[in-house]
This record gives sequence, structure tokens and C-alpha cells, in this order.
Amino acid sequence: MTKNDQLHELVHSLSKNEKGYFKKYCKMYSSQQDQKYLKLFEAVDGVENYSDKLIKQKLKGEIEERKLAVLKNYLYRLILKVLEHFYSNKYPDLEISNLINQAKVLYYKGLISHARKILKKAKQQAEIHEFLYLKGEIMQLEQKLANTSAKSKTKYEENKTFFDTEMQNIDRIKHLIKCRDLERKVIDQHWLQGLSTEGEIISLERILDDLNITVDTSSSVTANLHYYNACVLHQYVTGGDLTIAYEHAATNFNLIKNNPKISQQDERKYIRILYTYLGLCLLLKKEIAFLEGIEILEAFKSKDIRTQADVFDLKYNLLFNYVIVFHQFEQGERYIKQYQKELNKYLSYIAVRSQIVLNHLVAYIHQINGHHELAMQHIDAIYDLKDEETRIDIQAIARIQDVLIHFDLGHWSIVISKVRSCTRFLRQKNHYYPINALLLNTIFSIAKKPKTAYEDVFKKLEKKLLALTIEDPAEKKFFEHFDFGSWVHHKAQKISFKEAFLAVKGKKHDQL
Repeated sequence: MTKNDQLHELVHSLSKNEKGYFKKYCKMYSSQQDQKYLKLFEAVDGVENYSDKLIKQKLKGEIEERKLAVLKNYLYRLILKVLEHFYSNKYPDLEISNLINQAKVLYYKGLISHARKILKKAKQQAEIHEFLYLKGEIMQLEQKLANTSAKSKTKYEENKTFFDTEMQNIDRIKHLIKCRDLERKVIDQHWLQGLSTEGEIISLERILDDLNITVDTSSSVTANLHYYNACVLHQYVTGGDLTIAYEHAATNFNLIKNNPKISQQDERKYIRILYTYLGLCLLLKKEIAFLEGIEILEAFKSKDIRTQADVFDLKYNLLFNYVIVFHQFEQGERYIKQYQKELNKYLSYIAVRSQIVLNHLVAYIHQINGHHELAMQHIDAIYDLKDEETRIDIQAIARIQDVLIHFDLGHWSIVISKVRSCTRFLRQKNHYYPINALLLNTIFSIAKKPKTAYEDVFKKLEKKLLALTIEDPAEKKFFEHFDFGSWVHHKAQKISFKEAFLAVKGKKHDQL
């Protein structure tokens, strides 16, 4: 986005209510000279593909062309000023900041008792919403107000109290930062890249151990949310105790329900905590709890397009996983149609890692249902993202899926080429596990000398795969994303992939 386009982008990001408020503001508070800015606003709002030349033509005779850059800069800042006013009572952090600024003005004017009253309200709100940084700013202003007292004894006692309270707040902020950083490290190491070695899992465990973080009633709710979420993800990533993970997730979910002010200030955090809880419901096959929870997620409303995109992303991630875990494959095709109808609205707001996962899940459901061409479209969509460093585990799975689909279709020359490129990728990314090697080598051998019947080859492969013992936790986690055993079984028994998938009783199909 070039600098000249920034005004156009800002104007076109405004909602109908925001545009109406801006126009009303300009008419009520601006001078006749300022009406030029309203005309410029309407001109920019009326064009889809912006250019200075087009705007000059639309406003010919109404503005000086040589002053367009100055007018645009002023209009940009004016829109931000109006938006700040528009949202001042809609977001608690902005409301508290406004109260702090009002108290400062009253302090500068020497109206100390007025300032104290405003600041008291700001402090109460900051505590309710756990805005610890704003609370620190409030404390500093409180100390300035205390220093205006004529009584030296009162001043000394108040300063000591302020110092102790400020240190406690700083300790809470430090604790919050540690918990937030802990969660970030867990997410970065798994969700962004995907664990590939046992060493990386050990490194992750050390992160948790070394920080030695504890939570108690004195901790902020927000800090506890970060901490428990990190613990949940750690248990899942390392193949730990999912029952413990579920307990942590349920604790987080209850913290959010019991502290609605916290969830209101960070809607996206609330949605992700709900997602984690529902994901564990799937892993532990708690279908009733999952269906109740997914209704809560679907009913969630937000005016923020990013939050709407999060709900879309996580909802379909969960629903596609539900299809696989509970074998609702026909329902899966209906979910996919709904997903595709809504996708364009949110696509630009969905992170690459989420796009990779969603495309993999859709391809997986299509593949199980025997819709190979549709499955390949979504695998190609993963390739088209051109990001080989994000969710490497899923990208590795997608490349193997690509090989299997072309094998099912009898595209022998393509299979040979795909096996070679897939093997290179797996080796480069440390995902060339023994199972992968056995599977790809078998497929490669058949593709080089195609047979009309190769069931016996796959029956032998099936026995070899069953005999393998997987010790590496990262390798175990990798094979939860796709049921290779069922695919081999369907070739060995000459039945459909879906029939083979359903024939495997009591087997996990974890896709999260």
C-alpha cells in the first residue's frame, strides 16, 4: 500500500455508522473552510480505484490542485480524531484513557478535588478490566495529586502507600509478561512451525520448567489465561495427558465466563480459549459438550472484522475436525459448501497458518469421500501460499496426500515426480520418518512398473507398518494429522478409503 493510497484505504474501511458520524461531526464543528475536507472525503469515498488525477477531476474548481497532498494529510488526521471521539465510550481502554486525560487537565488547572474524583473512576475501571499499564499511569498521577497536599505527614504516608501499591502493580505486570511470553513461545514453536524433533519437544518442556511460573489469587485473570493456555498447548504438543489439558482448558473457559469484562476487552482471546476447550472436547470424544460449545461459538457476535474472521476460521477448523473424529463425512460436504460461500469475505484476514490447516482438512474430507479432483484443488491452494516455513507438519502431510491421490488416479508418471519432490521436502524439513519412507518407496516402486493388481504388495506394507514402533513424540503427533494406515488398508483390501477409515475401530483421528 503506497502512502498516497492510505487515505483511500482508511475511508473505505469505515462502516456506514462511522461515515455518518464523521459527516455529522464536520457539519457541526467545522468552519466553512473545513467543508473542503468533507467534499474531499466524499470524493475519495466515491471511487473504488484511487488516483490523485481522478480526485482532481472530481473536485475541479473546488480545491487547489497543488494543495491536494496537504488536504489529504489533514483529512486523514481529522478522520482519526473523529474516530477516537466515536469510540471513546465503546472501548473501555479508550474511555479510561480519556478519563486520565481529563484528570490531567483538571490537575494543570489546579482543580485537585475535581481531578481526584475523575481519577477514582478511572482507577476503578482499570482494575475491573485489568488494564495494569493504565493503572500504573493512574498511580503516577495520584502521586502528583498527593504532593499538592499541605500536610507533610499526610504527604509522606500517601507517598509510601503509593510506592508500595505501584511496586505490587509492577510485580503483577511482570508476572503477566512472563505468562504471555510463555504462551507465545509455545505457540511459536508448534503452531507456526510444527515440532519435528524430540529435541524441540525437550526444549519446549525446558521453557515451561525454567520460568517456574505459578498462579494464585493475586495473579491477574489475564495472566492466568495466558498461563493455563500455555499448559494446555504444551500437553497437546508433547503428547501429554489430555485429561490434564482439558482441566486447564475448562479452567480458562470458566475464568472467561466469570469475568465478562475481561472477555469484552479482548474478544479474540475469548474466542481462542473457547476454541482450545472445544478442541479438547473433540480429542476426548466429548460430543455433547462439543456440540453445546460450538453453538456458543457460532452465536458469538462482533463488529470487528478480524474477530469475525477468527470465528469463521476456528469454527470451520472445529467442524471439519468433528467430521473426521465422529465420521460425519456426508455432513462434512455440507460444511465445506457453507465454508466456501463465506470464505471470500474473511480470506484476507485469515493467517497463512490457518489457511494451510483449513485447506488440508477440506482436502482430507474430500479424499475420504473419493472426490480426488476437489481434494487436489485444496492441496494446490497450500502450494500457492508459497510459504514453506509455516506449519511444516501439515505441509508435509499435504505433499504425501498429493502423492496418494495421484496414485489412486493411476497417474504413474506424475506419482514418480511427486514422490521425488515430496521426499526432498521431507528430508529438508526433518519429516522423513520411517513410515513415510516405507510408504513412498512402495508407491514409487509400483509407479515405475505399474501392475493391474498390487494388493499383496500393500498387505506386506501393512504388516511392516503395524510392526513399527514410534518412539519420537513429534513423529507420533505427525501421524495424527492423516490416517495413513487406513489408506494402505484400502489398497490392500480393494475397498474405498472411507470404508477402510470406518473399519478401523477405536483409532484416533486427531486433526487439531
